[in-house]
Amino acid sequence: MARWTIVHGATSSRVDASNDASTDAERVALCAPSAGSEHRAARAQLWVEEEEREALPNACGVVRDGHPVRGGGARTRAAFRATTRDERASARGASIVFARDVFRERSLVVDVYERKDVAHTFALTHAGRDVFEWLAERGVTCATTERPDSDDTATWEIVDASIRGGANDMLRRDPTTRSTSKDQSANECLMVVPSAFCSNEQAARDNHFMASTSEGMSALEIRERAVAEHKSLCDGLRSLGMKINLFSHDENHGAPDSVFPNNWHQLREGKLKLFPMKDENRRRERREDIIDFLKMKHPGIVVDDSLLRFERQDPPKFLEGTGSLVVDHENRIAYVALSERAHTDVVQQHCADENLTPIMFTAVDAKGRTIYHTNVMMAVCTDVAIVCAASIADESERRRVLDALKLKPGREIIDITHDQVDAFCGNVLEVRTASGASALALSARALAAFNPDQRAVLDRIFDRLVVANFDIIERIGGGGVRCAIAEHFV
Repeated sequence: MARWTIVHGATSSRVDASNDASTDAERVALCAPSAGSEHRAARAQLWVEEEEREALPNACGVVRDGHPVRGGGARTRAAFRATTRDERASARGASIVFARDVFRERSLVVDVYERKDVAHTFALTHAGRDVFEWLAERGVTCATTERPDSDDTATWEIVDASIRGGANDMLRRDPTTRSTSKDQSANECLMVVPSAFCSNEQAARDNHFMASTSEGMSALEIRERAVAEHKSLCDGLRSLGMKINLFSHDENHGAPDSVFPNNWHQLREGKLKLFPMKDENRRRERREDIIDFLKMKHPGIVVDDSLLRFERQDPPKFLEGTGSLVVDHENRIAYVALSERAHTDVVQQHCADENLTPIMFTAVDAKGRTIYHTNVMMAVCTDVAIVCAASIADESERRRVLDALKLKPGREIIDITHDQVDAFCGNVLEVRTASGASALALSARALAAFNPDQRAVLDRIFDRLVVANFDIIERIGGGGVRCAIAEHFV
């Protein structure tokens, strides 16, 4: 590109090639993705085009479509520009102008790359931040226009980043705010857009929640609907003030289940723990660019890959993160439904490493088949636990689980049925708002399946419910809202 839009505080300006902006480390170069990479996810390193002749500041924000669809045809680039002084007057002081069609139809995000000085390489420090939220933090006012490249008078629409997105997907309940435990729930997470989503034949061998038919939908239609569902969830979480590190994935990753990042890692107490995955194509979800980003974002973090040795054993053994583990962090208990994806030896090793008491059991669905992940039949929150007791056939195992869930005084238990498990009522996640209030993320299908008494408990316990239509991801991918959110405790 010929120019960068330079953002600094509440002002912005066009920079000529002769202006050495790199001398001011406070300035940020805002740009669109380079040619041919409009749809790419955040990368650990920023590659600057060789033909670029303008001096860059030591921070660069790349604005892209946060929810692209791979193989969905070309999309318009994120159209934006800085305003002139006269245009700012017409736009009520706006410093950055975005095309209205882009703003309304896309979820624009910014990947921020920084370097120490001109002798160093740009490294990713923020991935997939909402661009309007990010600009607002810097005091930059935004506007949208019908014709961003026109010199004619345009109709302006001021953007308030604090209220955009998610309003229709969030239900506010009891006006009395209840705080969550910072040990049990997080205000930051990592999510991966299902931009190359499709049915995973390897996972279908033991994931009985996956539909066996696409019901006449094309592969592209499935992917487009999955991306739209994911965007709805992201918007709802952002409306709470949650910090989302957003990545997408490509078909060449060969990892169709990337939308479920909670299975391959967890981040808490200064440690990034990697988990052994049953299916070979799911192991590819442990991407080096994401790991490098987390190491850059959290200096001093320890990467613990000690459990991966179980993948290489003969026979191999697995433990798929917070899919297999439902953890009560306040009481240091890990609930694990044993399956092909959760082996006793790995559970015991992980719990010893993390000072957790394991409670292992066997859970089955209504047809007597082993449930593949614990987090589809139970969830533990600060003041409520959801569990399908009927799925635990062994009476002693069932009693042990229920007794442990009651260890916290005042915690309520919602006992769900097999049908409610199939509707993903157990696949929910407690999160924290920016103010520390309690919220529950769940799918529209799950919300509709709770009975009135159970809904009343949720309404009383949680300050807000974040509800997203997740039908395609649940049916085709066999995982739900909880699986799509890898919470980070930082």
